[in-house]
Amino acid sequence: MFKTRSALMTVSVCFTVLALTTFALAIGNAPASDPGSQPGVEQRLAGEISFRQAAGLNADENYIKSVDEQNSVDPDWGVALTQSERAFLERQQDIGKNIKTIIEFGRSAEVKDSYAGLYKGDDDLVYVGFTQYADARLNELKKQFKYPELLRLFPATYSEADLRETSKKIFDDREMLKENGIDVYATGVRISENKVYVEVKTADDETIAFLKSMYGPALTVTSGRPAEPVNRQNDPPPWKGGIKLWGTITYPPYNNVNWCTSSLVGRRYELGQYWYFVLTAGHCFQQWETVTHSDWGSGQVALRNYGGQSDAEAIFQTTHTVSNLIYIQEDPSMPSGVLYLDITGVESEYYWAYEGEGVCKSGVATSWTCGEITDLFWAQEYGDGTILTNVIRSTARNYPGDSGAPVYWGHEIRGIISGWNYH
Repeated sequence: MFKTRSALMTVSVCFTVLALTTFALAIGNAPASDPGSQPGVEQRLAGEISFRQAAGLNADENYIKSVDEQNSVDPDWGVALTQSERAFLERQQDIGKNIKTIIEFGRSAEVKDSYAGLYKGDDDLVYVGFTQYADARLNELKKQFKYPELLRLFPATYSEADLRETSKKIFDDREMLKENGIDVYATGVRISENKVYVEVKTADDETIAFLKSMYGPALTVTSGRPAEPVNRQNDPPPWKGGIKLWGTITYPPYNNVNWCTSSLVGRRYELGQYWYFVLTAGHCFQQWETVTHSDWGSGQVALRNYGGQSDAEAIFQTTHTVSNLIYIQEDPSMPSGVLYLDITGVESEYYWAYEGEGVCKSGVATSWTCGEITDLFWAQEYGDGTILTNVIRSTARNYPGDSGAPVYWGHEIRGIISGWNYH
């Protein structure tokens, strides 16, 4: 299931009240220039192609144009679909929800020491690994999983718990490794390969040999670089996810970008009144800074977290508007001229994410793009020295200015964009 990947990062977040806590990073090719300048029609086609690729649908450009001509945009998915394609997506979504059964079984107290994780392959089969009693445990799972015909074993030497522990140990040892001439930028778990991935400044033979002598053979060491935090400009109220927010960027601006993307909009009842807020990435704006969206209103950053398991902030807005919509892209076929997605649920726990799961994001810089989750339990150092943990990486393309963008699948929010890198 793994395509050739340079690495961008898309970050998906879990939130508690107003504080976002866990993230997903995205990987892809670093664009040569700001992709926000692409024509709307080209952006829409690019978005459809990336969505179809992530969803396992026919992504041929001529086929997509034919489907668009014969079918209206499906309100549940934001693209034109045939009846058979919609049925396929509904089944895939149900499979994804039932995969929780496997995760719960694998991480239960009696099994977790041998559970090696799961991933969904390009063949749409669900692969699960165990280091002991694999056949017996697969048979037990088949009795619990709604789609037993899809389950397959993959060979595993190391448990998921052991890989996570090794990944954390390497990341925690960064200062010691730096004293030995090794700059570690990120570590994480690649379930399908039963390996810990380590990104360092220079992955030469000496570095690889040293790391394996210290932490064992379950490593894949690659060269990388620190992560960088990463037209929706005049969308009228109510404020929505996916629109442009202006301010003084806290993180050193990349290519003079001085904006971020809104993630979610909501309200909270406290001290006898409702407080209305917009969420975005915590690295975007300073505490108490005024943030604006065109001429439609402004707000102040009231809650801010950047580091550890959180890269999120809440901007209390003056327009007192609330919406469960995400701005997807311009669409002349819509009455408003814009395609919005109605969010009806939140599946934000990184605990439930799995390799091969489809995700999309909607951001200011690169509009609407989709991809697949590739890495779990990622710890990442950013260029300003900040460390984020429990990050999830995917192939959904993004770029500076997309920071804070909502990550979603179907009508469920999965997290927000935090950063990107490439190598």
